[in-house]
Amino acid sequence: MMATVERSRPAAGRPDIELAGQLGAAVSRLLRVVTRARAAVNDGADPMDGGTFPLLVALGDGGSMRSVDLASAVFSDPSTVSRQVAQLVGLGYVERSPDPTDRRAFSLALTDSGRAALERRQQTRDAHLAQITMSWSGSDRRRLAELVDRLATDLANDMHHRCESSGSRLLRHSQESA
Repeated sequence: MMATVERSRPAAGRPDIELAGQLGAAVSRLLRVVTRARAAVNDGADPMDGGTFPLLVALGDGGSMRSVDLASAVFSDPSTVSRQVAQLVGLGYVERSPDPTDRRAFSLALTDSGRAALERRQQTRDAHLAQITMSWSGSDRRRLAELVDRLATDLANDMHHRCESSGSRLLRHSQESA
């Protein structure tokens, strides 16, 4: 006879937990759909792996930085970022140069081609989202953008707090190189 596993359910009468469950389900669904939509919209036209896009965004926003700082900026493991950076260097989107403060390290920066690829990807994303939300009111689109930005900020702050509390190497690398 197989044992059954009981799933924890929100406490009855706890609307905050029930709403968090609805939000969690919606975010999970959104992430699955976004992953599939990204592949469909790209349609093989962009040689860049979807997982490397956040690295271009971080370098575009933060400028030149060391690999460990880039890993911290995107909440990823340095070894993963190292492989992704190698792909971006191979595509000519990122360049490595000796770090002026530490000869053992390299500084990473977007190339002109990398900046152009970032802009193309962002324009494609923006055009697709504009098309999807075309029937929404301007106030609905603004409110969604505000709320998603707020959620992303709170999640990022929570990740930083968790990394600090646990001594995670994701944040420790960033602090050691500062």
